Amino acid sequence: MDTEKKSKKISRVSFSDGFEKVQSNIPALFFTVLAALVIMFGICAVVFSTSVKGAEKVLVPNVVGEKLEDAILEMQVKELYPKISLRYTDAGIEKGVVLEQNPVAGAIVKGYSRVTLVVSRGPVEANVENYVGKTLKDYNYGDELAEGKKNSIISLASPIYKNSSAPEGTIIAQYPAAGTAVYDSLAVQLVVSKGAADKKITVPALDYCDVSEFLSMAGKTPVIFDVATRLAADDEEPGTVVAPGVLASEYARVKVDYLVTADSDSKIAYGVLEEVTPEYPVPVKVVLESISEKGDVSTLATISHTGGVVTIPYAAEKGSTLVLTVNNKVTSRVSLG
Repeated sequence: MDTEKKSKKISRVSFSDGFEKVQSNIPALFFTVLAALVIMFGICAVVFSTSVKGAEKVLVPNVVGEKLEDAILEMQVKELYPKISLRYTDAGIEKGVVLEQNPVAGAIVKGYSRVTLVVSRGPVEANVENYVGKTLKDYNYGDELAEGKKNSIISLASPIYKNSSAPEGTIIAQYPAAGTAVYDSLAVQLVVSKGAADKKITVPALDYCDVSEFLSMAGKTPVIFDVATRLAADDEEPGTVVAPGVLASEYARVKVDYLVTADSDSKIAYGVLEEVTPEYPVPVKVVLESISEKGDVSTLATISHTGGVVTIPYAAEKGSTLVLTVNNKVTSRVSLG
């Protein structure tokens, strides 16, 4: 019993002594950890400083007048990266020769820096053609001209329109002038005639005009016909057009009615083909064709239109296909049931 009490007493003394020793060593332990952290951050700072220091500085060589291949090799020896920019030049300067460099020769830069080299694309044998007197139709306005008609490095900017005595769509001026030599990208500005101001057109009265006769007249009359269908009365003939005569401005919109039938037994399909197209500042050609089940093609209408909503009446055999072409591009195909 006495032995057990002595053992417990010794254990309490040992634990008490150990705890006191730990407490006495806390300041030393704290400073040890702090010193380790300082050393660790110091090492990280050295590594970071070394990594951002970059390559050694080098002298930019002079490569102006050299062939591009030789200039690139010289840049690589200096551990510099060339950035190439091409430019057309006057006759006599060979293609592939370095014209300019940035930074200039003798500049001190870090290794692996970029040096811009302006290199000759060679001379361009291009001259501005004479557009005056031609028409926008010669350049297929709705397609190529709208996007910029490419001729080497020459393109056409969007035209400027002015009223003049010249026929509508005629090119009356250009800048720069014809014959101007071109060595770099150039957009030619065209001035195009809108025709005489407020020109009036007499549209004849349409009293149950056959649709084929109407379309023939529409192809010769510079107005836009907005055609709407309505059912023919018992005393009216399907496939005819009705409208009062009017005096309208050139290419103004004139409303007409197209009489159709609801007779399902009819072998002829009557209707109006409607298409929404871009609006054109000058009239473009619109063609409506019918292709029979046997493959026979017939032209139903050829008209000039300024775009927007296009409406063309038709009378065609059921089973045939209508094909609408606007400015030389097929825009829709409709099968007639």
